Amino acid sequence: MLRGVNAIAAAVAREFPQRHIVIQTLAYEWSASPPKLPRPAANVVVRLSTIAANFGAGLTDPSNAETMRDLAGWAAISARGSGPAIWSYSANFASYLTPF
Repeated sequence: MLRGVNAIAAAVAREFPQRHIVIQTLAYEWSASPPKLPRPAANVVVRLSTIAANFGAGLTDPSNAETMRDLAGWAAISARGSGPAIWSYSANFASYLTPF
């Protein structure tokens, strides 16, 4: 998937070479863990889904070890230096009226 996103980003960069124009892609479920190769292009921002996180605990809680591993992994391979963006859920899908 990331190879395809990088190819699209390369085409966009040829037409719009400004650094502030970026392509965003999602790291979600099967794609949440960063790949060994390839790395996101300089104009690609990866938005990491936190759907597997335990929202009742802090990110450093052992129950969130997988989310933290994915977050650190994407940050390590990000060409932009800022790491991934976060796609955080603001709804409790089991009970929409319950505060989240």
